[in-house]
Amino acid sequence: MRFFKPLGALAALALIACCFLPWVYIASPNITVTGFDTTGTRFGKPGYLHLIFSGAFLALLFLKQVWVRRLNLFFMAFNVAWAFRNLLLMGACFAGECPEKRLALYLLPILSFVMLLAVLLAPDPVGDKNDEFDT
Repeated sequence: MRFFKPLGALAALALIACCFLPWVYIASPNITVTGFDTTGTRFGKPGYLHLIFSGAFLALLFLKQVWVRRLNLFFMAFNVAWAFRNLLLMGACFAGECPEKRLALYLLPILSFVMLLAVLLAPDPVGDKNDEFDT
């Protein structure tokens, strides 16, 4: 059970790396879309939100306060939803043309879910209020 936090940190670093890799290839205009380079499309820059969530995850992962874990849980739930949104939006056919999906697009929800599991399953001893006054 002690391996969930380092596994989550590795997943966060891998998610950041996936934002730089190609997500889809659109054949007719010869466009390769990554998380940060969506030139020629109207997708925006979805990798920036993954970068923000992964940075917040890494900053909050090793703190033990209850409110920090809850905040990290919120960030990771939103990160999983954003990853599935990217998977559905980037891989969708538009005007009769279907993009060729790449491996990094499939890794987004998997790594985001691993990060969510790291928040949920990482054991942190949360003491009772009575423990402070015991002598």
